[in-house]
Amino acid sequence: GLPAHMKTLVRTAVGRFTLSDAVPLSDLSPGVVSPMETALDFPVVEVGYDAAKDLLMGRAIPVGSGVAGTAALHFNGKLLALAEANADTGTAHPFKVFANQWNEAEARGHI
Repeated sequence: GLPAHMKTLVRTAVGRFTLSDAVPLSDLSPGVVSPMETALDFPVVEVGYDAAKDLLMGRAIPVGSGVAGTAALHFNGKLLALAEANADTGTAHPFKVFANQWNEAEARGHI
């Protein structure tokens, strides 16, 4: 082959986002940036205390048959885990757990 190089590359879309959705870095603030699970259109499932403890241990939890694919699992309104939900079994198995979102004392106050 022949040597080549690229001078410019412009990504015009990523998933459902296009250049018209882009925000300059200088304009970024917490109110401008959507939470990951919202931006990626993941279904959000609020879980109880016992299920949250299971998620922290990497265990699958029941989420019901209406959830399929990647789901954002919340406890007390905070993202606790991303999980792969199976509508046939009604369970979700976490593949990424955000343990830093967990505060045992705070969690016990919401049981």
